[in-house]
Amino acid sequence: MLAAALSSAEPQRHAPTIRSLQFRKLPKVQEKEVLRMLRAKGIGVLPEAPLDREQLDEARLIISELIEAHGSRGYHVVTTVKDAGNRSVEVIFTAVKK
Repeated sequence: MLAAALSSAEPQRHAPTIRSLQFRKLPKVQEKEVLRMLRAKGIGVLPEAPLDREQLDEARLIISELIEAHGSRGYHVVTTVKDAGNRSVEVIFTAVKK
C-alpha cells in the first residue's frame, strides 16, 4: 500500500507526509547547511511536506555535491524512507564511503 502511494505517478495529495528528516555520517557538512541549500534550490524535502521521490533524488544529489565541496571525496548518499504510521514517513540521508 505504501509503495503505491510513493509512486511518482500518484498525485501529490495522496503522498505520505514527511514526519522527520535525519542526516547521518555527513563528513564536514552540517545539517543546517543542507537544509539551507535545499530551501535555496526550491527542494521541498522538509518535515510536514508531502513525500516526492523526484525531490528526494534531487536532495540526495545536492547533499553529495555539498560533501564534495567540503573536500570529502568518494562518498555517495543513500536515501531511506521508513513508514512512520498515520500516512507519514521518516526520511534518512546517509553518506556512505564508496
